[in-house]
Amino acid sequence: MIHNRIRCGRFFQHIPGWQEKQFCSCGHVESIEHILLKCETSKQGTLWKEVGKVWKEVTGLEWIKLSINEIMGMGSVKITKSKAKKKELMTELYVTFVTTAIWSIWKNRNERVFGGKKETEKKQIKTWKESLKKEIQIEYEIIQQAPLKEKEKVTTRFLKKWSLETKKIRIEENKKGKRRLRIEI
Repeated sequence: MIHNRIRCGRFFQHIPGWQEKQFCSCGHVESIEHILLKCETSKQGTLWKEVGKVWKEVTGLEWIKLSINEIMGMGSVKITKSKAKKKELMTELYVTFVTTAIWSIWKNRNERVFGGKKETEKKQIKTWKESLKKEIQIEYEIIQQAPLKEKEKVTTRFLKKWSLETKKIRIEENKKGKRRLRIEI
């Protein structure tokens, strides 16, 4: 994005038969900022509201509306409005929320542009929640591979990160002692 190498908008203007792909469904020439933050017909605004709602449920903090500059600088974001011990976890959560939302918007945009599929509010939210659940599941599977002496520590950190204020993400144990990850987003 920083080097303007994302294939959208004007990238398509000189490709025979694909010139119309430079235009968003709303009629504007696409740009990454337009796709992620500005377009009113792509339903991404509804997704960002949902991300903010889930963020508040999980962290207790208000969601701050993003700009393209904040998205491009996502690697240097630091959450400071939290207790000292939770700042690192909150920052990891924030980055995951934003990057999964960006991926979902991009994925839905590509399905529209290249697959002819319609973007809907429900689809945007569903795609994001599926991406977020997948990230959580992958992280959980990684901690299951931790050495036994570290497993309790990394599991506790995982639970602190993903269920800071609510119990939407938890590890349940059945009668036989088998653990299972439960995600309710």
